[in-house]
Amino acid sequence: MPGKSQPAERRFPFDAFLSHNSKNKPEVSKLKARLVATGLKIWLDEDELRPGTSVQKSLEAGIKASKSIVVVVGADGVGPWEDKEIRGALQLVVKDERPIIPVLLPGCPEEPELPLFLSDLKWVDLRAGLADAGINQLRWGITGKKISGSSDEDKTNDVGVSTTEPPPPPPPPPPLNNI
Repeated sequence: MPGKSQPAERRFPFDAFLSHNSKNKPEVSKLKARLVATGLKIWLDEDELRPGTSVQKSLEAGIKASKSIVVVVGADGVGPWEDKEIRGALQLVVKDERPIIPVLLPGCPEEPELPLFLSDLKWVDLRAGLADAGINQLRWGITGKKISGSSDEDKTNDVGVSTTEPPPPPPPPPPLNNI
């Protein structure tokens, strides 16, 4: 049969590679901790770059070893190394359709300047903080499995606390007949 055959699903040592501007390191470390707490394996340079090895080769290996790429954008925009990581990741998107997930951190402008090939992707908005709804959205992007309770309608305040209205209480049971 002509055409490309579908390879068996590839196993990746990491669920996601966190691409980020080094100026956002504290927020990115917190994001990694939240994702790891949900059971995901996350590649972050500060944990994976071995002293004495090539930074560029290690970053390339980390991207190739990750099922998805998370591009974190904060107040300072995309950093120089992050730009190179994005370019490498875009090749994998074309080659084997790995997701690239833009994530907006607190301080990111209302209209973020994303690289051209990321601008049409659905992003995860964490500008209000690392609220559960945003983490669930990101986890969905990474795993492809939607977590119940994660919707675009969820709202969070500036400290990351959900402000979505709770559902109304159930109606009271019917009165018992007195005998």
